[in-house]
Amino acid sequence: MTEPSVVRTDVKKDKNVTIYLVLVGVAGLGLVVASAVLGWGFYGYGGGAFLMLAGFGGLIGKAKEGGFAEAPCPGCGELLKFQFEKQARIMKCEACGVWSEGTETMARVPDDRVADYPVFTTPMPADGVRWPTRPDGERACPLCDAAATGTQKIEGSDPLGLTAAAVSPVSVRRVHSIDAPVCPEHTDGVALFVSGSDLALGFRSRAYQLRFEAENATE
Repeated sequence: MTEPSVVRTDVKKDKNVTIYLVLVGVAGLGLVVASAVLGWGFYGYGGGAFLMLAGFGGLIGKAKEGGFAEAPCPGCGELLKFQFEKQARIMKCEACGVWSEGTETMARVPDDRVADYPVFTTPMPADGVRWPTRPDGERACPLCDAAATGTQKIEGSDPLGLTAAAVSPVSVRRVHSIDAPVCPEHTDGVALFVSGSDLALGFRSRAYQLRFEAENATE
């Protein structure tokens, strides 16, 4: 399958989420009314307002950005599932590894695509990182392929560790870092992502990611 695929609403999931949001909003409204009648005070009003915001706010967001949707992968036909069907997206098929992009349709990402943020992710090589180089032997900028004139430390933390550190008197957050090549014009071509013990590098440039994976023999 190589042609762009059409995005369609995941009707069952979207319906269930809509019902859930309505129930949450109505429960919040009921709590506010009960607080007014029974004199439950601030906590009753606050809890009701929170539920109303979560429920009715979620419905407004769904109407604006779209709900849950799906589309066949342009590479293998496996269903890609995502939220916010009206938003542009770039995502990788877990079945075949093909990257695709789009809004109303999903098409293969061209090899020269440069994203607005480091969306193209690659597992951190287990035996050390080898950065792609230019024909003259200099390290290449991860964004424009000019000669990298230096490095910049990029850091990443596990989101669960950040949450635990926010509520725990003793920080359990572990920060990972790596020095990435940069040129004078670009310092945002690479990001470091952490999930438990798994590390991944994200790239804005699809072409650079492909070169990085070839250089490091990364699948």
